[in-house]
Amino acid sequence: MCEWGWDPLVQYAPVVEPAGSGEERFLTADPTTLLQAGQYSQMPLFIGMTKDEFSWRSTQVLVNESWYEDMNTDYERLYPIAFMYERNTPRSRYITNELRKFYLNNEPIVNTTYNGLGLIYADALVCFGSDRESKLISSTNREPVYYYEFTYQGRYSFVYNPNTMTPYGVAHHDDLIYLFNISILFPSFQPGDREIKTVERMTKLWANFIQTGNPTPEATELFDNTIWEPIKPSNLNYLDHGSNLIMKQGLYQDRMRLWDRLFPLPSDGTKITQDANIKNGAHSHQ
Repeated sequence: MCEWGWDPLVQYAPVVEPAGSGEERFLTADPTTLLQAGQYSQMPLFIGMTKDEFSWRSTQVLVNESWYEDMNTDYERLYPIAFMYERNTPRSRYITNELRKFYLNNEPIVNTTYNGLGLIYADALVCFGSDRESKLISSTNREPVYYYEFTYQGRYSFVYNPNTMTPYGVAHHDDLIYLFNISILFPSFQPGDREIKTVERMTKLWANFIQTGNPTPEATELFDNTIWEPIKPSNLNYLDHGSNLIMKQGLYQDRMRLWDRLFPLPSDGTKITQDANIKNGAHSHQ
């Protein structure tokens, strides 16, 4: 199913089911249109990401001579595949050039610039979708939306540096290590392990949310006396979940403004492209 390297990551996108089939329809309209109109189940919601997400995919490009050459010379074809937007159009070429200019300063991918390629992977696959989704839903949801970035760097990860076997960073799904016992991959944390406080925090935040719809119904020492404030259109709150819990505002908005400009929301309720649907929420943690 991959068209180049391991890309594209997302093989299937939302499909609007046609009327008249005689079957109950699950998705009756474009997801973005439904979110803009508030036509969804109104309930409290968690949305979040990890600090490094899929940025590690740039290291795969750097160490593979063929992929490295392709990405540096055939980027007009490969960027739309890897980062999932329309292909072979003047607009797709414009988007590609804008991404290269913003993240790579129009430089080739080398040891000093591959981090920029990693950020494109992270933003295209998760960060922009999470950002747009959190803003859309918080603007139409009667219930609170809690937004977070997981930045805690532990000893374990789903992705390790191949040379040192140390964690690449805080990769996609690394937050789940502290929420579930994934014994096939990671040890069970015990009292005294340095990760145990993060385990206790994560499980308590999620348990509170399940029970009350509020992850921090009261300030406690376990939560560093932090109250997790919901995100709102006028106040882009998010919780930085690292070694400490800290409320911050405006997660990666310098980068998100670029994606908003390249993939603007429809203003008249018309259908946007399938690839744009992916941009509006694929692979965010919910």
